[in-house]
Formats: sequence, structure tokens, C-alpha cells
Amino acid sequence: MERLLELDEKERKKILGFLSHDLKLEENAAALYARQAHEVEDGWLKKVLLSNKAAEETHIEWLKHAIDRVHYAGAHPRILTGIIDLDDMLFGGIPEGYSIVLTSPPIDELDLFTEKFINIGTDKGKNVLFVSSTPRTKVTHYGEKSQNLIVMIPSERVQPLSSEVTQVFTFPSLSDLSGFNITLEKVLSELNEKGKRLERVLLDILSDILLNHEISTVRKWLGDLLTKFRSRNITNLWILDLAMHPESVGRSIINLFDGHLVIMDKEIDGAHKAALMIKSLYGMKYLDKELTLDKDILAH
Repeated sequence: MERLLELDEKERKKILGFLSHDLKLEENAAALYARQAHEVEDGWLKKVLLSNKAAEETHIEWLKHAIDRVHYAGAHPRILTGIIDLDDMLFGGIPEGYSIVLTSPPIDELDLFTEKFINIGTDKGKNVLFVSSTPRTKVTHYGEKSQNLIVMIPSERVQPLSSEVTQVFTFPSLSDLSGFNITLEKVLSELNEKGKRLERVLLDILSDILLNHEISTVRKWLGDLLTKFRSRNITNLWILDLAMHPESVGRSIINLFDGHLVIMDKEIDGAHKAALMIKSLYGMKYLDKELTLDKDILAH
């Protein structure tokens, strides 16, 4: 086990072969694992294998830990979030087709998190939909980076967008939920006609929707929309600022989702830093621990 500290490329490939063969992954699981195998080169699995632990027993436990994650991710397909340590906590990423709500105040770490989530999808050539009520310069960055990004935005907010963002769909306003639904269906239909599908959707409109509609209306609309995403196996991540709404409203919305992530602004070692936790993930394994989000790391 000492050699785990000095792995070269050939040895890492042997470990990958061992994991793939010995775990007897199903065909779809093997495909998922192949997609995630790069993590041995630069990701959470490399951290596990090369962790600077003193005792051989500890190395063995860490390797078992890695195998458990690979096996579990193979049996339960995941999509990467773009944040290595969070994917570790999630046993390989967010379960495919899950609807997740991320509650957070409007801080820099949230913007960097969402940028990572979008970029990891577009970088892999996947189609990603970003729905926002208040697009910022980050939308321009995404558009310049990839042609796989689709943006949905209220018609009165289009002007700030750069001409580099070529796939833009507009809906009338956040007060018109029927108009939103029609535009979303248009996006899905056009992709289907081209033989394509969405891998992931990021929606930063939920807080504004709640300010424009009664909670009963939002719950009905949201429930129908989440059902649509699940039926098409589209992973969707929603942003919600709980400070903008009564506690009872927040609870009634969070309960509709398959999982709940939280970003908190905390004081750590005398400084204010953001910390992320997984509060729930229906029917799936995850690590119940706190992850400090470092802005410098997230920005690269």
C-alpha cells in the first residue's frame, strides 16, 4: 500500500482496471465510471489514493472508501458538480435526474458555485440550460466559453446580454408562469428535433417567482415542472434565498425536492467564510460533513 503514494500513470491505469473488473460493473455503470475515471488524474479519487497517511491500515480504509464510491456511483449514475470535494461528499456527484434546491444568501461563493456547475457540463459537450431573472456578466463568460449553453430570460432583461450568447430564449415575465412553461417546452422540443437533450438545468428564479405568486400557485407549478424534468431524466438545480421568505414558505418549497444543499456564511478562524452542507438527498448515500468554500480555489 505504500506504493499508492508514488503512483505513476501505468499504475493508476492498473488500479482503474482492477476496479472495473473486480466490481463487475454493469454496462451503463461502466460507461459512467469511464466518464469519471479522469478523477484519478485530478480529482477526489486521486486525493484518496495519494493521501499522505502514515498507517497502512488507514490506506486500506481509504482505498475501500474509494472503491465504495466508484461502485455506488456506477450503480447510481451521477453528474459532476464541478467542485471536487462536493462530488466526493455526494459519492460521485448529483444523482442523474434529481431535482436539488440550493439555499444560499447572495454571496460570491454562490456565483462561483453556479459557474462551476454550468462549466463542467458545457466543457464536456453537454447541453446546459441556465434560467435567470437577473443575468450578470457571468452569462457572457458562459456564452463565450461554449455553444452548448442555452439561456432563458424574461424578455425585458435581454438587453444586458452579450451578443456572444447565441442561444437565448425569452419568456414574457416572471408573473406569467404559463408563458414560462411554453418557452421551456420550446427549448426542449428544439433540442429533441436536433436529436439532443439537456443534461442539466440551473434555475435562479425561484425567489422571484415566490415574490410574484401565492405559495399554493408556486407549489402546483413547481411540482408539475419537477415531474417533467424527472420524466426526462434532466438533473436540475434551483437557487433559493430563504432570507427573502417566511420560514413556512421555505419549508413548503424545499419539501418538493429530491435533495437540499445549503451554503452558509460562517465565521471560521476569526474570518467570514462560506460553508456548504448536504442537508438531504433522497434515498442516496452522502457524507454528512461541512465543506468550506474557498473563493480562490472556486475561481480556478
